[in-house]
Amino acid sequence: MSGVGFCPLGLGLHKREDPPESEELAELWAPYINHCIDSFGPDRCMFASNFPVDKVSCGYTEMWNAYKIITKDLTEESK
Repeated sequence: MSGVGFCPLGLGLHKREDPPESEELAELWAPYINHCIDSFGPDRCMFASNFPVDKVSCGYTEMWNAYKIITKDLTEESK
């Protein structure tokens, strides 16, 4: 799963003066990511970076930390 910072998703993050922190990204992206995990199962989902394209919406570290926040309740096996 990648590209959630892509401008056409419509979250407007690229228009902001200050980039979002990991917690805000997790809150915004969780519905999309959790839907994928629920639909396909964790064994068929993989996180990826869409950098440098997503750089207009968020930082690299904040993106990966958001993924960690979103999946914090998954079992170790699922992760």
